[in-house]
Amino acid sequence: MAEEDITKAPQSKKVVTSNHGTGKIRVRKSQMNLGPAHLPRLAAVAHVDSEHGERQGDPKPRFEHCFQADWLDYITLNSPQSVYSSINKIWSGTPTLLRSAPLLDSSLFSSSSDDDTSDDNNNNKTNSSAWTFSNLAQQHQEQHKQGQQYLLQSPGSNNNNTTTNNNKSPQITVLCSEAKHNRFIECDSLKNIYGSLYHVREPETQKLEMTLPEFVQCATTWKDRRIFTRIPLFKSKVGGNGGTGLQQQLESTVHCPPHLSSSSSSSSSKPIINWQWLESLLKSQKHGPITSIDLELGTIDSLLPARYALQDRLMVQVTGRRRILLISPATAFDGMYPYPTHHPYDMYSMVDLEKVDLGMWPKTSTIGETTTATSSITNSKSLPSSTINGGTYSSSSSATILKCIISPGDVLFIPAYWFVHTQFLEAEDAALSITMAQGATRPPAPDAAALRVSRALEERVAEFEGPSEVRRWLQLIGHGDEYSAIDIGTVKGYKRVVLCQSIRDDVDDNLGLTDNKNNNNNNKSGNMWAVLLPAMCQGRLVPTPWLNINFREPLYLSDKPVRLEDTRTEEEKKYPELFRRKLQAAGWRVPESKSTVPIPGYNMPNTAHVTHS
Repeated sequence: MAEEDITKAPQSKKVVTSNHGTGKIRVRKSQMNLGPAHLPRLAAVAHVDSEHGERQGDPKPRFEHCFQADWLDYITLNSPQSVYSSINKIWSGTPTLLRSAPLLDSSLFSSSSDDDTSDDNNNNKTNSSAWTFSNLAQQHQEQHKQGQQYLLQSPGSNNNNTTTNNNKSPQITVLCSEAKHNRFIECDSLKNIYGSLYHVREPETQKLEMTLPEFVQCATTWKDRRIFTRIPLFKSKVGGNGGTGLQQQLESTVHCPPHLSSSSSSSSSKPIINWQWLESLLKSQKHGPITSIDLELGTIDSLLPARYALQDRLMVQVTGRRRILLISPATAFDGMYPYPTHHPYDMYSMVDLEKVDLGMWPKTSTIGETTTATSSITNSKSLPSSTINGGTYSSSSSATILKCIISPGDVLFIPAYWFVHTQFLEAEDAALSITMAQGATRPPAPDAAALRVSRALEERVAEFEGPSEVRRWLQLIGHGDEYSAIDIGTVKGYKRVVLCQSIRDDVDDNLGLTDNKNNNNNNKSGNMWAVLLPAMCQGRLVPTPWLNINFREPLYLSDKPVRLEDTRTEEEKKYPELFRRKLQAAGWRVPESKSTVPIPGYNMPNTAHVTHS
């Protein structure tokens, strides 16, 4: 009996477990649009993270934990004090997250204000039916049938007709990436010159041309590839009106699209952008005119790697949510290693924030520290105090790494030259990117001074010596050894002397002098050019062969040896003509054999005589 009980025990356990099925879990209908199930997601969220927008089940951050980022405090515009605080922060030139900003029509987000406590509802809440991918494509087709061209032509597009007789839908430029990477890096084709120092033979992200309905179909059906697009809705004309009459300027350029209207009906369209509020913001911050408005569309877990822009921007979230990592331009030469200005990946960081290679980029581990050698570059000259509406404002906090999550209706102010690392958190993501020009009376942010000056220096040296000589001459000037490579007795030598001295003067005029306590032995005079120029050359201004490591020449893609089994018999090996006839009988194309021995009647005339020496 004891033996029977022992043998029956595992059988009873097996019967119990078999009632639970084969272990397959069906996905709930409410979770169908959360993206692929294999995505690494957050299992738990701390209370502080939840307060700033993190949710359980969101994709994990696509940057390493070494980037200890502080949460960007949001400002809710519900009182005069909060408005006053937002003006102060934007003026100081630091990222600012505004909630409840009256920039967009609140009716777009009325459906998303319910049940914020439910995880399923939070993960699946939508903003408005007019802003889903499918409805965007439908409204696009309706507008096109009515002859209204609201999408600006992408560079290189052949669709120039905007009349009602044009039956072809306008093409948009789409970035395509493999699903295992799911990141999008724009390659500047004008700088990607064959044979140049920075030529990228096969860009990581491909560019495709398709219509908006085709983009929506591919975004929802493709499994092995992911796509992202940035659609230009508006570009300012040269000699604009300085930021006044923005809506009239937009409507005079293109028809008001459904993306900028809360109603799909063209006859009674109501603009969703509060142009009056936007104009007041530009005037209070002394910004220039609006230079462009772009519509960005992407899918879950897509990544836009760290990149900076040359102008201030407003990122207005419409559909979905984004996790954004913001890195100060003060770290440009202290760990971010931006690509050279003549590189096809200009304005991107060479560092892969998902998997940092400290062997190639050793300074990346020091991001966030304020005691680095080049930190004095941005601290040497502070932002001058200015007055706006009777209040005096100065430079803001010294945080170098910030993170935030923007939800529908949020407005994020991104200062120029700040690195932005963006990750999409929901199945469908749509946002408006509004770019603002730098006003003539708006002081530039001091944190971006070094990066702004470095771009001008690279352009100047490349124009005089060529892009391949930029690093050499900056090193010579930075160490004071340029006279070893200059022939003073020639006209070109004299121009080089003037160039070198102008570079030193411009750096010191824009950045000032270093502190004496930070001077090294080679910089006893405290000149800033002796700090900035060597820092610009550390790990930069050199070829980037790692971008072409997986490239293969197209001519060799199919160059694989084909080995056939030797099926010849002993007689066929002894008499090759037998094997030749066998192959011909089997249908193979065998070249005719030619004997090198002169034989009359076979490979020479019968009348020929063979002479023997």
